[in-house]
Amino acid sequence: QFMADAPAADLAFSGIFEGQPGERLLGTFSLSNRLAGRLDQDRLPLANLTGAVLGDATHADFSSLAIDLGAAGQFDGDGQWRDGRLTVKLESPRLNLAGLHSDLNATRMRTVLQLAGDAAHQTLSGEVTETWGQGRFVLSHADAALRLESANFSGQAGRLSAQGELQLDANRTFTAEFDAAQINPARFGKFPRGRLNARGEASGALAPELRLQTRFTLPPGELEGRPVTGQGRLRYENRHLADADIDLNLAGNLAKVKGAFGHAGDRLNWDIDAPALARLRLGLAGRLTSTGSVSGDLAALQVEALVAASGLRLPGDIAADTLNLELDLQAAANGAFNGQLDARGV
Repeated sequence: QFMADAPAADLAFSGIFEGQPGERLLGTFSLSNRLAGRLDQDRLPLANLTGAVLGDATHADFSSLAIDLGAAGQFDGDGQWRDGRLTVKLESPRLNLAGLHSDLNATRMRTVLQLAGDAAHQTLSGEVTETWGQGRFVLSHADAALRLESANFSGQAGRLSAQGELQLDANRTFTAEFDAAQINPARFGKFPRGRLNARGEASGALAPELRLQTRFTLPPGELEGRPVTGQGRLRYENRHLADADIDLNLAGNLAKVKGAFGHAGDRLNWDIDAPALARLRLGLAGRLTSTGSVSGDLAALQVEALVAASGLRLPGDIAADTLNLELDLQAAANGAFNGQLDARGV
């Protein structure tokens, strides 16, 4: 396991190769994974990869390529290496998304992937087709940048288009934009029924510190038969949240956030009235209301808040039958603190 948060795998590589006259190489290879499983099991879905190669440093053919994803299905294909340029085509007649993650619905998705490129420029394109929709994407890497050239999906599950770019430099600057219409999350897995519309854009950088500017709108839609609408914008830079203005109605759960935070004189206000958190299907349940504000900078933070909840259930097995909190806190060396907490069934 190369990274602490990466899925677990137990990989073993084997190959049999022999030289041919004219320095041509003939052989077969295999990469197996003894711990193959779904992503929600913290496993890598790859069970086995096999293939054969015949050629030399300038001209080679890859045949009988097979990628076994266990319950998710199998890709088969071939490839070529010509004077420094690689092309590979893989196809699966019935990719099963439930085999990748248990929260996703079972599918029989015809999938075609094509990889082409040389040392300077690589492109991965894909096409997917199901009875309820079809889509395609193009992803490229060149000039120290990773680009989602286009991603489009349309069908009974809704319509989605997106594009974006990530610079692979020290700052990791990025841009992204998306437009979604009539999306029904339940079509894809264990998610709420809906007819969601959203469009937005974001830009910023991931290093050396996060910088983000984003704007989005949720044109009228519905979730579990309840209205969904909203809009929002914010700007975050140098540990300062500025120009935040978010107003959401998510299946009757209302949330408003407005203001700024991080500098002296800033104030960020919120107002939440969420009578039915379970409608969101995010591991939430119960009723929650809260109003308050946070002001000042991090060295002299001041928080005023009122929170009331009943039948509250949060991710991580956090629960409270009833909860009432009043808080007036100044986070400084000699700051004042006043508060009252009444919680039952925690």
